[in-house]
Amino acid sequence: MGDGEKSSLIARIKILSSLKIDEQRLPQDGKASYHDPVSGKDVDLRVSIIPTIYGEKVVIRILKKESELMDLRSIGVLPMNMIKIKKHLEDQFGLILIVGPTGSGKSTTLYSMLSNFDPEEKNISTLEDPVEYRIK
Repeated sequence: MGDGEKSSLIARIKILSSLKIDEQRLPQDGKASYHDPVSGKDVDLRVSIIPTIYGEKVVIRILKKESELMDLRSIGVLPMNMIKIKKHLEDQFGLILIVGPTGSGKSTTLYSMLSNFDPEEKNISTLEDPVEYRIK
């Protein structure tokens, strides 16, 4: 693939991800989605573009859109930790931090915790960048 073809491909990825085409000196993060005709499901893409000494580096992460939230037990939370998490989820106020490297399950854990709440009963806010999944 020649330099012109690479530039065209990166420009197309930027357009699909709602990123600035003319920005090549600063990192950019965006997202896109597509409908997979084989599985019939929607797939989310997280796009990171980083400048390097050789040009721009593109990283695309593929995220499956889940129609239902998973519960904590199904994601492998150990019983000892489950007791602690459930205790804190019953508190009337507080803060829970979920941290870790890319792809470690932070968003899945967060949304699993949210599945324990009735939005009519509790007021819950999350701070995420980027927001991985949209829920009501």
